[in-house]
Amino acid sequence: MSWSPSRSVDTSSSSSTTEKPVSSSSSSSGELSEKLSGEEVRVDGTPDFMAVFNVVMTAGGEGMLALTRATASVGYLPALILLIVCGAIGWLMVYLLYRCRVMAQHMGREFVLAYEDLGEAAFGKVGRTVVAVCLHISLIGTCCIVILLLGQNSYHIYDGISVTWWVIIWAVILLPLNWLKTMREIGYVSNTFGVASVLMSVIGLSVGGFVQAAKNYGNVDYELGVTQPLTIFAAYTTFSFAYAVTCGSTTVVHDMRTPTHAPKVFFYAFATIIIQLGVVTAAAYLGWGQSLLCYGNVLDAMQKNVWGYISFVSILGLCATHYALLLHPSCRAIEVLAGLEDGSPRAVSYEAKAEGNFGSKRATMRSLALIFLMLVALVGAVWTLYQTINPAPAPEECSLL
Repeated sequence: MSWSPSRSVDTSSSSSTTEKPVSSSSSSSGELSEKLSGEEVRVDGTPDFMAVFNVVMTAGGEGMLALTRATASVGYLPALILLIVCGAIGWLMVYLLYRCRVMAQHMGREFVLAYEDLGEAAFGKVGRTVVAVCLHISLIGTCCIVILLLGQNSYHIYDGISVTWWVIIWAVILLPLNWLKTMREIGYVSNTFGVASVLMSVIGLSVGGFVQAAKNYGNVDYELGVTQPLTIFAAYTTFSFAYAVTCGSTTVVHDMRTPTHAPKVFFYAFATIIIQLGVVTAAAYLGWGQSLLCYGNVLDAMQKNVWGYISFVSILGLCATHYALLLHPSCRAIEVLAGLEDGSPRAVSYEAKAEGNFGSKRATMRSLALIFLMLVALVGAVWTLYQTINPAPAPEECSLL
């Protein structure tokens, strides 16, 4: 993305205000940026509370559902430790990325739009290329898994059509989300529809788990812990995946109204994520215990009652928002790669006469490029997809359920 003319305001003296233009390299900016009392301020940026939920929604979705089975695989004590340790590591990672952004700016970079900019600041064009390839295959591959989860969950609600058709339907429904321009627009989605989905999913999954625990009181098996290193390592990867927000954190910081508030935003976001994951995982394990090993995720174990349907519907909303947040950095990267960032001559010539981007050549090109990248990403995500569709053999006790 390019930037429109910015101004720097010196407020060191209360009696005078001095304005001076920044370098010409930032003269094409699409947003107004200021320096107030040493703080970088983007007047059209995302407020802190919206940035918190953008981070929370980036972690939402399939990770939360996978923790229940992972807890049953290692026992509740190791799961509790992994929940806290992986959360702390996740927060440290995004904080270090923020510090890298600050250092890159001190080295002369006027703005750090995405993860790739950090790779270029550290290792040049080679670093940018390596980071971009790994990042976007990971992001788009995860989005493919999210769409698959949407299809499977929709099948729980209505099984009159196959999961394959549900996946196709959701791919079409979610396509317009690729046209949201910045995290500010996505923030409107995550702070309304997304927040409601989080609250309803936590209520549905946790109450459903507690109701199941009361129904099966005394007939549920629990495991304190296991001693198999490979099982614990596999659970660690699952818990780490539930906190995977680093892929979009640089873009979230870039679009914030006050990027220097990022450490505080990350702290509140990760505290919220830990509480959310902890409540849902604890309730599910209390309700189904070790029998969670017999299901792909906790939704498969839930009955089709009021709490089940609340969970099914809310997870759909959660995954849709999760999809938009994960795919946004890749969509912006496609714009830059194609020379279609805001203010560029090609973008101006391609824009439709009507307001907005819908129906423009720019939107069409972005969507076609996205579809192509999704097909490429399927190769990178094939193992995860294969395991999701064809899970490992269930334990012997599952035949008794």
